[in-house]
Amino acid sequence: MLFLAAVVEINPRAARMVALLNDNGGRSRPVAGVVADWEGDARLLIERLAGDGPLTRHALVSIEGDGPIATRTVVVDATIWPLLFDLERQPPFPVETLEVAAPERLELPGHVQAEVARVIEGLEGQDPAGIFVAIVGDEEVGRGAIARTVASSLNRRAITVAGAALQTPAAVAALGREAMIAEAAVIVADPDAMPAECWRRLVAELEAPLFTVADPDRIKPLLLATSRPAILIAAPRRDWAQRIRMWRARAPVDWQPEAIDDIADRFDFGNARIDAAPGLARAEARAAGRPAPDAGDARLACERIRDTRFGSAAERLELAFDVNDIVLREETRRELDLAIAWARHGARLFGEGGPGASLHAGAGLACLFTGPPGTGKTMAAQIVARQVDYALYRVDLSQVVDKYIGEGEKRISSLFKEAGRSRVALFFDEADALFGKRTEVRDSHDRYANIAVDHMLQEIERFPGWTILATNLSGNIDNAFMRRIRVRADFPAPGPADRVAIWERLLPPLDARRDIVVALLAEPYELVGGEIRNAVYTAHLLAASEGEALAMRHCVAGLTRELSKSGRVADLGVLAPWLPDVPGAPRGRVIRAVGGVSESALGGQGASYRTAG
Repeated sequence: MLFLAAVVEINPRAARMVALLNDNGGRSRPVAGVVADWEGDARLLIERLAGDGPLTRHALVSIEGDGPIATRTVVVDATIWPLLFDLERQPPFPVETLEVAAPERLELPGHVQAEVARVIEGLEGQDPAGIFVAIVGDEEVGRGAIARTVASSLNRRAITVAGAALQTPAAVAALGREAMIAEAAVIVADPDAMPAECWRRLVAELEAPLFTVADPDRIKPLLLATSRPAILIAAPRRDWAQRIRMWRARAPVDWQPEAIDDIADRFDFGNARIDAAPGLARAEARAAGRPAPDAGDARLACERIRDTRFGSAAERLELAFDVNDIVLREETRRELDLAIAWARHGARLFGEGGPGASLHAGAGLACLFTGPPGTGKTMAAQIVARQVDYALYRVDLSQVVDKYIGEGEKRISSLFKEAGRSRVALFFDEADALFGKRTEVRDSHDRYANIAVDHMLQEIERFPGWTILATNLSGNIDNAFMRRIRVRADFPAPGPADRVAIWERLLPPLDARRDIVVALLAEPYELVGGEIRNAVYTAHLLAASEGEALAMRHCVAGLTRELSKSGRVADLGVLAPWLPDVPGAPRGRVIRAVGGVSESALGGQGASYRTAG
């Protein structure tokens, strides 16, 4: 029957003959009952075609049409009939030829290599149809290499297929058939993507060694749903030490070990992206006119292939500032230096085998930046991230806080999980909204609010990365969070000398400005850095609109505008020589505030200020 169903596909005369046997000129493929005309046993053939018969179980043929099986058409699979006539074919699943690999050649810790060797030794002499090995561990950490190493000791070929490609019983049957034809082991990646019934059928019916690679959390339900006993091999976590092994095995020989270690710490890449990074780095170097890539090219290449999936929950901040753009107290700068030291050395110091491993300090770092608005908290976060080449993402509180109970916690969990996977820093502005103090429970609202804070405590405790919390109200942060803060940097309002330094940094060079006296702008008026920046911004716009170089009167206009916005009382006497040239500026000495609002808001005639005294 298999021959008849195959020969009609390539021989027109055979097709006409089969049509005559069928007593139907329009049916050139054989029907099941035709074997009775050749004195065959139709009952035995139908047994092989029906249900669990080998012809259908292994997807060699399919039965088409309606009515009794004896009158239905038998069609041979298109990937099978070329085999009967020694013709080339394209198998439905790619077959990989394996080279016998020694476990000690794997880019894995020694204890994992020893476990792989033990499993290989234990499988010697066993029936291949009963072998089932599950390799569990983080993605792209070498799970597939473990599977191929063990499989190479049993078979010289392997078929690797994703669980998403095995969605029907027919696909499972075809996989089993191809494994038998090629005498190959089967490696299934992400088997949890398969329907439960297909998974059970694969494990029960596959007559070849079966290997699966999966995440630890997803493999347990699959193991419980099968009758074939499984051998478990735990792949290593993709921690700093494992990433070092993978990078050193794949990086070009001319890359410095220190640069490789730094990249491994910064980017949580698996084998696929590690393989892609050197090629991209070479392209970056050629684009810059250099013959060979350096560490900077490598980091830029890794940044290009970094994969983040925050959606609208967080936005990436541009790292436009450097350390010379900010004015800080020495105490604040020392705290920021600690954060930089952790980013550069924390994984090596406190990770497995590091000199500080006995501290059990955890892999993450939580920083708290406190101070009034405009004092440089966000700017400092950007500068520190730039110093250590970290991607910085600002969390959008409107996207993670939800009025429905439990939804906000789910979003926070996915946010931290993605940040840990992609090795980026999280920046929580106005952090007191999420990390506020727990209160005494008076009603259900208090209880669920406290649950949300407890959840945040757990997430920040186990987060392996870098978290920066910024707040204007440090007193509102829960004490339990304060215990977990390892770096606390205070950003107070700048004093006179600091204000002078801020003005000098923001103003253009001396040859690009005219009569500006920085001391008169900075020392008498208690503006913070953000307000000074706004004042200089306004001054540039005024100067450009007049077509002149930046001058003192433009800066005075920007300064008085910022004072008016905040409704503060200020003595403008020292700026009197320039006030007549400032449109709408007061002619007296004081800008008054009534209830926190400048008096001009209460009815001034076209002027922004009202003169008093």
